[in-house]
Amino acid sequence: MNSNKDSLTFEGVFVFEHPPCTPYGGLVPCTGYLTARAQWTKNSLVPSQGVPMPETKLPSTDLAPPDTELLRRIITETQRPLAIVTTQLDPDSMGASMLMRKLLRSLGQDAIVCYAGAGNSDPQNQTAFTMCNLAPIFRPKEELPRDAAVILLDSAILHDKRWGEEPLDPIIVIDHHDSLLSPSANRWVWIEPRFGATSTMVARLLQVFEVKLTDDDREVATIGAFGVYNDTRGLLSKTTSLDREMFTELMRHGDQRLLQDLHEFPLPEAYYAFMATAYRTKTIHQAKLIATVGEMTAHDNTLLARVATKLVRWEGVYTVIVWGLQDGKLVTVKARTIDRANDLNDLLHLHFPGYGGAKGHEGGADIPLGVLAPPNGASCAILLEFLQKLFNDKFGANGS
Repeated sequence: MNSNKDSLTFEGVFVFEHPPCTPYGGLVPCTGYLTARAQWTKNSLVPSQGVPMPETKLPSTDLAPPDTELLRRIITETQRPLAIVTTQLDPDSMGASMLMRKLLRSLGQDAIVCYAGAGNSDPQNQTAFTMCNLAPIFRPKEELPRDAAVILLDSAILHDKRWGEEPLDPIIVIDHHDSLLSPSANRWVWIEPRFGATSTMVARLLQVFEVKLTDDDREVATIGAFGVYNDTRGLLSKTTSLDREMFTELMRHGDQRLLQDLHEFPLPEAYYAFMATAYRTKTIHQAKLIATVGEMTAHDNTLLARVATKLVRWEGVYTVIVWGLQDGKLVTVKARTIDRANDLNDLLHLHFPGYGGAKGHEGGADIPLGVLAPPNGASCAILLEFLQKLFNDKFGANGS
């Protein structure tokens, strides 16, 4: 940036749409980025074409992962079967996992991917599973080999309730969320919360190890690119220069139509039924919206999260708490916030100590009902009414 008392010249990143073109055989980036200049004078702004997009410029030294020779040694010298673990199945964890398998294969190894929960029931994940035939690769956590050497992606929590009571003991950890986990002689750790996605970090590793993607890797590249796109909310939130670079690089070999299908996945009728119930039961107090979707099953868990994500865009609302009664035995809570002044993790720990937590602007809780659970086959109507009053009191006018 150059300036004087009469003018200011700046450089920025400008977005442009890239139409399909035959040199890539239809496999082209959907978005490109141009560095352009604009000058502000006392009387006018004279920009290049486009609108500058905000991003975090990182020094080139910050783009490099730590001690890649240790990473190479850990991967190549392990004698145990490798397994990639993700405690929450979503586009970023899937993208990072597919890119990591590409890296492992370049080093003479391979791995299955094991996930926790019912993430494959999410409609977005189902679309990816169906269109890319991911079921043989992504397996439920019960199929994790007992002697597996674990590669933990998109999380650095070793005692993760989503995984179960037994702690994880990974040899590799890569995550873009805050964590105090430290590396050791036999554990390679790369944690960088400035990045918008774990897929960005693994894509960077492919570059460092000089692993080339080809047009035969179009599904791997597209899922990786979508992981970046999804976790940065379309390259608009918590997005660094490396996130943008890796998205564009991956889509050089990606599939434009597949990327669009992953983004515009169909939603089931149950989602709209939940939205209707949440709208009917909502209360709003001091920019907090509290609502219930009523009874639900474990299969509906990700739909509840999508309802919370949608409702946080309500005008005048900064925090959303949406809950459901899961299978009559568990209260499942999903929380979303755009409030930068208050910590969502603190809020959930305050009200659901030991059962809730958050990473950034997203969180939740699972509270077992224990003796309050109605007998099998009994009506949940009275319990739902009681819980609705409890939540409204806790977070509404009488709560915090």
